Amino acid sequence: MEEYLPFLAIGGVIALIAGIIYLVWLFDKKRTEAWQASASELGYDFVGVIAPASLPNIGRFKIFSKGSSRKAKNAVRGSEGPSQITLTDYQYTTGHGKNRTTHSQTLCLVQSPEFSVPHCYLRPEVKLFDFLGKMFGGQDINFAEDPEFSKGFVLQGDDEEAVRELFQQQVRDFFVANKKKNWQFEASGDAVCFHNGRRIKPQEASSLVADALEVVNLLRSC
Repeated sequence: MEEYLPFLAIGGVIALIAGIIYLVWLFDKKRTEAWQASASELGYDFVGVIAPASLPNIGRFKIFSKGSSRKAKNAVRGSEGPSQITLTDYQYTTGHGKNRTTHSQTLCLVQSPEFSVPHCYLRPEVKLFDFLGKMFGGQDINFAEDPEFSKGFVLQGDDEEAVRELFQQQVRDFFVANKKKNWQFEASGDAVCFHNGRRIKPQEASSLVADALEVVNLLRSC
């Protein structure tokens, strides 16, 4: 019996790996089905896997320049008035070997011919990290008249004056009011990218779209 133990151990390992692969496949299948249902509820088209290069402003937005092995799946596309909406589970990989990490988030991209803004990027402030960043010259556009916004977020842009003009009080108020959602926002030209650094539940898609469109409408009115 003892001579069979190594084979039993190997068989157990193979079965465990096969089980994990099956569970991952099943989870992905159920998530895709949930995205298909959400697309139908929104009145959008479920597209599935798409080339990241087909996303709006792929060469401009920070998130599309990070890491390698970039993938976009469970893509959903539709329109709200003149705005074209793309929702997708987007992932990329950083590091190598044991330090390899896959980052996943659900993006909402809005593109509209009625919208044109300077490049800007906003994310929640990480106290120690951003304190050190500022010491080494990291950009953070602050508003003396709005300390709550300035302490809560890092805002960057190529044209600081234009970004300040864009981020009027009503825009800053939106992000402060929704601070717990951890929105990250980037805009350039006729497109914006909206996410919170994680994959959302497909059932939350309508809320994500609503928040993204609210910001677009606020910026359009500035």
